Amino acid sequence: MTEIKRLSVLLEERLAEDFEAFCQENSHKKSTFVAHLIREFLRKEGYPKQTRLL
Repeated sequence: MTEIKRLSVLLEERLAEDFEAFCQENSHKKSTFVAHLIREFLRKEGYPKQTRLL
């Protein structure tokens, strides 16, 4: 089973409010959506550079 790590993010108040509203309006759980955004960003950036064997 994959170990889950906690990540804290500091946002300006307005950005946090906008993010909260977006997640509510689109039925996204904030933590799941942030994980999705990070995965997509890393994929688009080509990270990791090497293909993992497992």
